[in-house]
Amino acid sequence: RPVFTDAPLCTQIALPEYSELKFVCRWVRGFNAGKLQYGGPNYNAEWDAWTDSEITPAECFEVLSKMCCEPNGPSPRPSWSNFRSFVMFMNRQFSFVGEYPLLNPMLLEALGEGQMFRHVFVNLMLETGRDFSLRSVPQCDGVGPPVSAAHPSLIVATSLGAAAAEAGDGLSTAAADDDMPPPPGPNPLVRQSSKTLTEEHQAAEALAPPVLVQQTSAEMAERYQKMATWESSDHPVVIFKQDPRGGGGVDGVDVLSLNKGYVARYIDQALRQFLETQGWDFSRDWEKMTNEEGVELLRHVEGLAAFSGRGGITALDGGYVLTVDNLLKMLSIQLRMKFNLPVIIMGETGCGKSSLIRNLCALLGATLHTLNVHGGMTDEDIVTWMREKIQLALLMGASDERIVVFFDEVNTCNSMGLFKEIVCDRCMDGLVVPDNIKIIAACNPYRLRTAKSLYGGEEMAGLVFEHQGTTHSENVGTGIKDPLRNLVYRVHPLPEAMIDHIFDFGSLSSETERLYIMAMLRKQLGVYNPEGEEEPVQTTNAHGTTYAWVRMTPFEELVEVFTELVCAAQECIRRLYDGERSSASLRDVRRCVDIFRWFGEHFHENRQPHEKWDLEDFFGVKHNARRVVRKAVILSLAYCYHARLPREERKELVLSITNAWRNLQVHKYQGNTGFGFGGANTYANYNRARCQWLQLEPGSFIQVLEETQREMTSQFNVGEGIALNEALCENLFMILISVLNAIPIFVIGKPGSSKSLAMGLVQQNLNGDASDNDFLRSLPAVESFPYQCSPLSTTGGIEQAFESARRYRREAPDTVVVVLLDEVGLAEQSPHLPLKVLHKVLDEAGQMEAVVGISNWALDPAKMNRAVHLYRPAPTVEDLSLTAEGMVRSANLKGYLSALARAYNTVYHNQEHPDFWGLREFYSTVRAINLALQEQRKASGSQGVALDPSTLLDAVLRNFGGRPMELDKVVDTFFRELGMPLPKEEFEKINNVESLVLSNLSEPEARHLMLLTKSNAALGLVFDREILNHERTEIIFGSDFPLDQTDLQVCLDIQRVKLCMAEGITVVLVHCESLYESLYDLLNQHYSSYGGQMYVRLAFGTHSRLCPIHSHFRVVVIVEKSDAYQRLAPPLLNRFEKQVLERKDVVRDEDLSLLSKLTLFCARFTASAGAIRADGDEVSALAAVGNSALRTAFCGFHSDLLSSLILVMSAREEVERRKHAQGRTLDDQDREEVLLKMCIDQLLWIAADRKS
Repeated sequence: RPVFTDAPLCTQIALPEYSELKFVCRWVRGFNAGKLQYGGPNYNAEWDAWTDSEITPAECFEVLSKMCCEPNGPSPRPSWSNFRSFVMFMNRQFSFVGEYPLLNPMLLEALGEGQMFRHVFVNLMLETGRDFSLRSVPQCDGVGPPVSAAHPSLIVATSLGAAAAEAGDGLSTAAADDDMPPPPGPNPLVRQSSKTLTEEHQAAEALAPPVLVQQTSAEMAERYQKMATWESSDHPVVIFKQDPRGGGGVDGVDVLSLNKGYVARYIDQALRQFLETQGWDFSRDWEKMTNEEGVELLRHVEGLAAFSGRGGITALDGGYVLTVDNLLKMLSIQLRMKFNLPVIIMGETGCGKSSLIRNLCALLGATLHTLNVHGGMTDEDIVTWMREKIQLALLMGASDERIVVFFDEVNTCNSMGLFKEIVCDRCMDGLVVPDNIKIIAACNPYRLRTAKSLYGGEEMAGLVFEHQGTTHSENVGTGIKDPLRNLVYRVHPLPEAMIDHIFDFGSLSSETERLYIMAMLRKQLGVYNPEGEEEPVQTTNAHGTTYAWVRMTPFEELVEVFTELVCAAQECIRRLYDGERSSASLRDVRRCVDIFRWFGEHFHENRQPHEKWDLEDFFGVKHNARRVVRKAVILSLAYCYHARLPREERKELVLSITNAWRNLQVHKYQGNTGFGFGGANTYANYNRARCQWLQLEPGSFIQVLEETQREMTSQFNVGEGIALNEALCENLFMILISVLNAIPIFVIGKPGSSKSLAMGLVQQNLNGDASDNDFLRSLPAVESFPYQCSPLSTTGGIEQAFESARRYRREAPDTVVVVLLDEVGLAEQSPHLPLKVLHKVLDEAGQMEAVVGISNWALDPAKMNRAVHLYRPAPTVEDLSLTAEGMVRSANLKGYLSALARAYNTVYHNQEHPDFWGLREFYSTVRAINLALQEQRKASGSQGVALDPSTLLDAVLRNFGGRPMELDKVVDTFFRELGMPLPKEEFEKINNVESLVLSNLSEPEARHLMLLTKSNAALGLVFDREILNHERTEIIFGSDFPLDQTDLQVCLDIQRVKLCMAEGITVVLVHCESLYESLYDLLNQHYSSYGGQMYVRLAFGTHSRLCPIHSHFRVVVIVEKSDAYQRLAPPLLNRFEKQVLERKDVVRDEDLSLLSKLTLFCARFTASAGAIRADGDEVSALAAVGNSALRTAFCGFHSDLLSSLILVMSAREEVERRKHAQGRTLDDQDREEVLLKMCIDQLLWIAADRKS
C-alpha cells in the first residue's frame, strides 16, 4: 500500500527508494568524476559506489540524461523507459565488477601497469549499456517532455515512484532534497479576467508535452526509415563469464564488437601488451572463431559447462554456422533476457530471426515455445496460450530450468496492447509473469511499398479499379477501407512503449551467407557421399619445372561451384528487386538444395536401362553421372530463382549464373605464353578452375530447362482442345515439383494464364497406381482441398481447409494432400488479415502436405519468402498463336491464328481500362470462330470452309463487348490485322445488343453473361423484350444488409443455384457479391464429365461438392456499369461475356426521331433564350445546356430517362389504342405526334418551377 506523508489529508505519497538506480548513478557519477582514472586528480583507489556520498534526484536525472539522451540521435528527450533499461542492465554489470578479482583496484595497483584497466573497462561497460538501452527508432512528438519543460527533480521523483517495487524510506515528494521546490498550495478563489485565463492557458500549453496524435502509415514508415540499423553500430559487448563450477562467481571477462578496431580506441598499445602478459587477449580476431568456441562463450555467460549438460554444440542445427555477426546478435538477446530487459527484434522476413533464436535456446538448453502470431488471433487466444506456459513455469519451481516464449511476427494481429503488457511490463491480466519465463518478440518492419515494380505493374494486374480522385482506396467489391494496403508487410503499428525496446536484427552479409550456403550444401548433398580427401598432385612441364598443388575431390569441387552459382543468383535477385535483401534469403537456398537432391533421386528412379550410374555416383559427382548432375544443377536454380522473374529479367539472371561459372574456369590462353599450360600462373589458374564439365552457357541453360519441362509435362493427358503452350508447361512443371516435395508455391499471373487449369490437370493425372502411364504411376496420388478466397475470408476458414487436408492425410498416408488457395490475393485485402495464419502453416508443413496459392498479383514479402513462386509473364504473340493452334481443328483457320493474336495483343495494350478484356476474351474468340466453322462444314458437307467476315465480326462483337465507345476501334483492329474488308452494313445490322445477348443464351458452349446497365434497368428489359421468360428463370437478389450476408442466407442462395443447375433454369444474380466465391468453378466453367453427365464444384468456405449441371444452364449477372468500369476485379470480369444493356439500346428504330425531338425539347426548356440554335441537333443542344442544368430543370434527369419514357409511353399508347379504338393502327407520323405529346406531358410533371 502507498505510504502517505501528510495523513489524514493523504495528498502526498512517500516514494520508495529505487536503490538500483542510485547504485548505477553513483557508479556513473564516480566514473565521470575520474575516481577510477589512474593518475588523474580525483583518482581514488579505495572508491566504492556503495559507500559513496548520497546522490540527489536532480543528480540522477542529469547522469541518466547524459548517458541515455542523444541530441541528434533517436533519443533526444529523456525517457523513463530508456532510463530503466540502462539501470537494469548496468546494475548487474556493475555488481559483476566487484565479483571479479582481477578488477579489484588493490590487485591492479599491485600489478603496476594495469592500473588504468579498471577505468578503461568500465568505459567499455558504459558503451555496452548505452547500446543496449538507447532507442533505435526516433522518438515521436509527445514522448518525453523537453528537459526545460519541468523541474528535473519532479520528473525523477515521479519516475522513481512509478517504477518502485518495494516500500521503504528514501526519496519523497515531501522532503527529498532541499533544492526541490515546495508543493504548490491551493489557489485562492478569486475572479480572474479573461485575459489572465488566456495567458495562463497559453503558458500551460507551452509547458505541456505535445499531444499524442494518430500517425498515418506514411508518417510511421518515415520514422522507421530513420531507425538505427544493426550494421550502423559497432555493438560493443562486455561479457562477464560465470563460473561453471557453481557459486555464482565471475571467472573471466571478454569484449566483442562488430568493428575489429573498436577495442583499440580504448586500450592503447602499452596497456594491451600488459594485458596480454596476464593472459587477457582483447585484440582477438573473432571472425576466425569456430562453432565450438562460440558455443563455449555463450554457455560460459550463463555459467554452464561448455560440453556437458543440456544443450551445447550437439544441439545446433546441422549446417548452422556461428559467425561474429550472429554471435553478437545471440549475445544481445541472451543478455537482455538475463537482465530481464524486453527483447523486441525487428527484421525483414527470411533474415534468420527464428533460426537464430531456435539455435540460441537449443545450445543453452532452454525450452523454446513459439507462438506464430497471425491476423486472426484474438486476445483470448493469446491469454489462453500464455496461461499454459505460466502454469508450466510454476510447476518447475525453483529449478534452474527456463522457458523461452517467442512471439513471432507480433505486430500482425490487433492485440498490441496485450503484447505490450506481456513483453514490456511482464504481466498479464494482473498476474506477474514468473521470472523463469523469458520473453522474446519479433516483428516485421513498417515500410511503404515503393512505386518501382519489378514486374512493371503486372503483378498488381487488376487488383482494383479505384474511383478517380478518391483519397482512400477500397477493396474489391466490399467497400472496406484497407489502411494496410500501402505497406510492404501488412502489420499493425506498435505501441510507443514497445518501440522503445526495438532493435534492428540486420541481414546476413554476403560472406556470412556464403558460409551458410556451403555448409547447407555439404550437409544435404553429403548423405550419399563418403567424405573424400583432397588429392596432392605434381606436374612437370617441358622445361623440367615441377608444380605441386592439392586437387579437390569432385564433391568438394561441386559444393564450391554450386555455392558460387547460388550466391550469384541470390545477389542478382536482390539487384533486380532494387537492393531488397529480403527478396532472396536462406529459405531459397534450402529449397534449392532440397530440389537438387530430389532431382538426383528422381532421375535415378526413372533412369533408362542403358544408364549405368547410382546415387553414390550422382552425389560423388563421378564421370558417368555428371550429365545428370549438370541437369539437376540447372533445374534447381531455375526452379528457385528463374521462375519468379519476368522475361527480360530471366535473361539477366541466367547471364549472372553463367558468368559466375565462367569466372571459376581456367584460361587456356595466357597472354603471350602461347597455347597450353605454360607457366606458374597457368597452373594456379588451373588449380582454381572448377567443374568445367558443367558447360553453363545461356543457351544451354534454357535448352535444358525447356526440354525437361516438355519431357515431364508431355506425360500428362491434358485433354482435347487444350494446347500445351509455354504457360501451361511451366505451370505444370512448377506445381508438380512443388507438390511432390511439399514445398509451398504461389502462382502469380493474369486471368487466363492457365493457373487453375494446371492445378486441375495435376490432380486429374496423379492417381497413384491408377494413373495412365508408367511415369505418372511412379508418382503418388494427389488430392486437393480447395478454398476460395475473397476480401471477406477469415483465419478460421483457412485453418479449416488445412485441418480437412490433414484428416484426409491421416486416413490415406500415401496420398499427397494439397490445400489450393484460389484467388489468394483477394484474401490479403480482408480486414481480418487471414493470410497471416499461412506463415505458421508454410513454415511447419510436413511431408506429403503441399500448399498451392493462385493469385493475380504478388502477396507481401512475408508470405512470398516462405514459398517458391512462379510469375507468369504476359504471353507473346507467338505463344498466343501456339495456344490457339492447340484449340482449333480447322486447317483453314490455322493460317489466321497469328493475325488474330496480333490483333488481340494490340487491343489488349490499347484498351482504356486496363485488363477489362483479357486472355479469356482471346481464347473465347478463337473458340467461337472454330465452332462456327465446324457448323458451316457440317451444313455444307465441305472441308474447305474458310473464315468469312461475318463469322469474325460476330465473334469479336460477342467477346469484346461492354465498352461501346471502344467497339469501332476494336473491330477495325481485327479486320485490319486479318486483311479483311469490314462489312459496314452487316456491322450495323449485327451490332444489336438484343441479338448478341440472345446468341449467348442460345449457345451452350458460350461463357456466362454479364449485363452492364444503369439502375438495374437490364433486369426489367430482359423480361420485357422476352429475352428471358419468368417460367425458366430464377432471380436472386443480394444486398449489403447484414442478414443478407449471413452464412445461412448464402447457403440458401447456393441451394437455389444448385437446383436451377440441375434443371437448366437460368439464374439471374443481382448484387450477389457474397455468392461469387462459392460459384468460382461454375463461372470459370471448370466442368467435369462422368458417364455423360457434367458436374461442377460448388463451394462454401472449406466445404465443396460436385453438383450436376444441365448443358443449357446459364448464369446472367447484372451489375452497374460504373461498378464494372471502376470497382469490380478483372478476374471476375474476364469470366463473362459482357454487354451493355440500357433502355436506349432497345428503343426501336422508328422511335429514334422521337428521341431526338424530346432531347431538343428538354434542352430548349432548360436553356436561356437564344442559347440553342433552331437548326441545331440534339448533341450540340445537350452540350450547350449541360447535365447539371437538365437535372435542375427536370427532377431525377439522367442519360437514360428519355429512352425509358419512350418505352413506357409506347406500351401505354398501345394499350390505350387497343382498348378504345379496337386495334386501329396509326401511321408512323401520327403515332409519333401522339407519343411526343404524351412524353412532354409527363416531363412537365417533373419539371421544376423556373421562377422559384
